[in-house]
Amino acid sequence: MSKDGGLKSKRRFINGKKKHERVKNSVDDSGNHQIEIMLTTDEDANFSIDLTAEEKMKRRERKLRFTSGNGGSSEKKEDASLADAINSTLSAPRYAQAPENSNVGKKRKRSATNKHPPGRFVGTSTNLEKPFLRLTTFPKEEDVRPLNVLKDCLQRIKRNFKENEDFDWANEQLKSVRQDITVQGIKNEFVIQVYETHARIALEHGALNEFNQCQSMIHGMTTGMGTPSQEDESFGCSSSDNIILKQNKESADEFLAYRLLYALVQNASVTDALGDASRLGGPSCKHAMMVCISISHCDYHSFFRLYESAPHLGVYLMDFLLQRMRLEGYKRIIAAYRPTVSVEFLKKTLLFSDVEETRRFLKECKAKFIKEKGRAPALIDCKLSRTANLQN
Repeated sequence: MSKDGGLKSKRRFINGKKKHERVKNSVDDSGNHQIEIMLTTDEDANFSIDLTAEEKMKRRERKLRFTSGNGGSSEKKEDASLADAINSTLSAPRYAQAPENSNVGKKRKRSATNKHPPGRFVGTSTNLEKPFLRLTTFPKEEDVRPLNVLKDCLQRIKRNFKENEDFDWANEQLKSVRQDITVQGIKNEFVIQVYETHARIALEHGALNEFNQCQSMIHGMTTGMGTPSQEDESFGCSSSDNIILKQNKESADEFLAYRLLYALVQNASVTDALGDASRLGGPSCKHAMMVCISISHCDYHSFFRLYESAPHLGVYLMDFLLQRMRLEGYKRIIAAYRPTVSVEFLKKTLLFSDVEETRRFLKECKAKFIKEKGRAPALIDCKLSRTANLQN
């Protein structure tokens, strides 16, 4: 910025016309900077308004608004006041400094309505069905169902799901029951039953995310390794009693096997789950450990035998491993067999339900069929199929 009042010009388009923004910086006799901003167009750089008596009066009134005195000063003082006002506006900070007692930049505190009321919170609602809604404030007693009502709700959900198999309805109702359990700080065997029921229904329906939430909560409540959720801490109703719950032996064996199989589905580490399963040593855990070994060794024969003998609902988790093991088995078969292998053999070995499903799978793998006139392809060329598989 030059001290002798240099001009800087900048172009921009306003209302479809090219305009020049001219900023003039100068220094008065007192050493203060003065800024004048002018906009001109290429069409009419000398545009002006006739200074009638009415126009002069309007300009004088506008200038007087910037003066701090009584407005009776001379024209020169008015011009200086106007310029000072513009300079102070342009040089002012974008954001004013916050007062010392301001909460700006500090973590917002929750309102008093989000705090847990003194003593044990117990709901009074008797509704057996309630939609699930995420809480923004601590709920009212009349909107929360107590433990005895929640037990009736769970039995009703089980009966309804067995009769209608309406997963969406059962999932919403179980989440609502879990919410009422959480806000009341209930921790007993009934809580384990709710999460076990929700996990089984979600697993049967293939909702892995919902299943994982439930089995993780069960693992946390039965080992003391669970961490309270953010919602729990918000309403002051986390596991304040720090109670470690217990499953019966059969359920503990069942859900530990699920945890191991879920880790295989997610390609996650199975070290911790394997250690727990080997210590428990139940039939479900032994089966899950054998599945783990068959996958690590790519032993598709053993995997498919275990698939057909999976206890409880383990087969629903193994469904997510089925395609992976079929691909591994197919790669090994076309590498080991020569010159051809039948589609019927692949159907039995890779556990397909019918020949058509087997052919669809082989087409996705770019298998090379040996065509016969008037007949559906019944053989594949192993050497050509392996070459095509390696190129993919």
